[in-house]
Amino acid sequence: MEFLQRHEDRGYPTEYLLSRIRGRRAYFLGDWDGILSSPDLFAYLLKTPYGEFITEHSGEGVWKRLLKEYKWIYLQMNKHLRDIFHAFFLFAEMKTLIVCFRHTIRKENKTSLTDILFFSLLSEKIKEMLDMETDFPSMLEKLERDFLYLPDKPARLKGVFLEDGLKGLEQSLTRELLEEIMLSKLHPLMNIFFTSIIDSKNIIALYKHLRWGIRVPPLFIRGGTIRETYLTKVIHTNAISEVPKLIYRLTGLDIEETTISNLEKTLLAGLTKKTKVMGRRSADIGLILDYLWRYAVEVQNLSLLLYGRDIDRDILKEEIVM
Repeated sequence: MEFLQRHEDRGYPTEYLLSRIRGRRAYFLGDWDGILSSPDLFAYLLKTPYGEFITEHSGEGVWKRLLKEYKWIYLQMNKHLRDIFHAFFLFAEMKTLIVCFRHTIRKENKTSLTDILFFSLLSEKIKEMLDMETDFPSMLEKLERDFLYLPDKPARLKGVFLEDGLKGLEQSLTRELLEEIMLSKLHPLMNIFFTSIIDSKNIIALYKHLRWGIRVPPLFIRGGTIRETYLTKVIHTNAISEVPKLIYRLTGLDIEETTISNLEKTLLAGLTKKTKVMGRRSADIGLILDYLWRYAVEVQNLSLLLYGRDIDRDILKEEIVM
């Protein structure tokens, strides 16, 4: 059963979508210094293209604006482009799934859940499952049975949730999704994108394990460019000094202070740099991928500003991915 919605191919030529995207790129918020120097961040952001969504949905509005944009692009794509970008949209909708899980666990009202799913590309069957009047562990069993096809591992997700909570469940689903994506036939640029995602997540897992002295070894995601044997060796030698070297190898960027927030920011900045290069060198697939990713990074920055608008601006600036 499909995770994403099926829509008819409208037959739009690729150049049609590319021309629309070129025009929409002008609306990116590039002046982060100017935004941060604004006396009232909230009032400033209300004047941006996100204003209507922020007014209606508060902090969640920018993310819902991202979902709307992704859905619009997906609907403009012909079958050839949808096949190429299927893995990207599947990966993006994993966050939607986790957000819905969180609402279900907290027993928030159905209107809120419907609101989240309005712009989502998740299939109608998945949405029906999320709207079920049942306990969350039973929902996980249905997800596993009807959508993940893991008959040899019954109730595995339920066990992960009961033992490690929603965070453990998110990590498990993300790991399995990324490994499944890497087994599929990817466009070369999508392969670069997803191997970078996997490498980044493995570096973060490695650092957390070494920094916090976690006893249980991390479950690294298969499919990246950094060999698991090397990551395991770093753990055995407790060589935390290797982490900045790995980050430089992956991104070409130096990291001044080794903290989780700096690691995550640098890895995001490195991937953003890669997609920009793809956009310049590939006038079709690269340009679309760069647009999709830059939009996601912009939304992450805006979420940080909205939820942290009372925090010192210099601290916020350190967290922004330029």
